Amino acid sequence: MPEIHFKNPFKVQYVRNNGPPLPSMEGYMKKKSTNMLQIWQKRYFVLKNKKLYYYKTEEKDLMAGCVDFDLVTVKLEEGKDKRHFK
Repeated sequence: MPEIHFKNPFKVQYVRNNGPPLPSMEGYMKKKSTNMLQIWQKRYFVLKNKKLYYYKTEEKDLMAGCVDFDLVTVKLEEGKDKRHFK
């Protein structure tokens, strides 16, 4: 799973469903690439319905990936600032 580093604050909206409200937001962040160089890449992220989609640009022409939060566990890394998680 890619490591994601929050760089800028987001405006958060909440979407109501049958359960508690779900956050919905979008904006640019940097993610570490999965290739051998592991450089940080700027990507446009959209959080909606417990899924984090990411695209190369804000135009959302072609999805570069998706993280389904129903299928993963997210935890903060010890000793890191609050913007890092695994």
